[in-house]
Amino acid sequence: MPASPYPHLSPELRALSGDALRLRGDADERRRALEAIVRAWESGDPHLRAVIERADSAVTAGLSACGLPRGPVLELRIEDGSAPQGRKLVDCSLLLGGIPMRRVLREDRRPDSTFRTWVHESLHARQTYATDVYQEYRPYRGFEEGMVEGLARLVTRDKAGMDPAETSYAYYVAAYRALARAGDLDVGELWMALWQHPTGTIRVKFVNTIDILRRSSSGAPLTAAQQVRLQGIADQVFGSQRVDFSTDGGMESTLTSLWKAAFQ
Repeated sequence: MPASPYPHLSPELRALSGDALRLRGDADERRRALEAIVRAWESGDPHLRAVIERADSAVTAGLSACGLPRGPVLELRIEDGSAPQGRKLVDCSLLLGGIPMRRVLREDRRPDSTFRTWVHESLHARQTYATDVYQEYRPYRGFEEGMVEGLARLVTRDKAGMDPAETSYAYYVAAYRALARAGDLDVGELWMALWQHPTGTIRVKFVNTIDILRRSSSGAPLTAAQQVRLQGIADQVFGSQRVDFSTDGGMESTLTSLWKAAFQ
């Protein structure tokens, strides 16, 4: 069997072919594909849809290979104006900000950050949102965003060797990592298990998901008291007010100690 042209990719990504493989494995090809999108968006090129589709096919193929298939998307478009880097709407539209994309590519010179954003928003699009999604998301966005951002980093950095900036939702990702350390869990398995549930239901599935994972690994179910403590701490650390909290100054160690108290 011939050697893979991209040995840095994980085994499941090395099994891809065509553009899906090239855009995952070749940083220069990835940059050119994203630059083609920005140029077409700037000029109003009628071929914009085709260049978007090329990159999007690579994103979706890679996610499927990693066991994270994207659900149906009504529309994928580049937004004008100073839009966020990416958004997934309740109506299943997936939007990427043209101005942020251009800045990341040409000023920051971090094309992998755009690719990570694309993956992040696609992970939100796994299923139709829960009907009352914002009842959870507005006060407790960290449950969803920490899980999705953690998986986005896993897929782009750990499995594909990309080099994206990792500033978005850093506190929430750190909180999940600290939880896994305190509870003797595999954080990737935890994120994958939570990802199976629709956006808007992660908080209500959180404790039961941890209980199931612990039973399968250590055989030790959570006590009623542990479940109450876990939910209380989770509501605190994944609260929306902590979206911009720093992870500096030993914060992850502090979070680990906090989660350990829940498991006592």
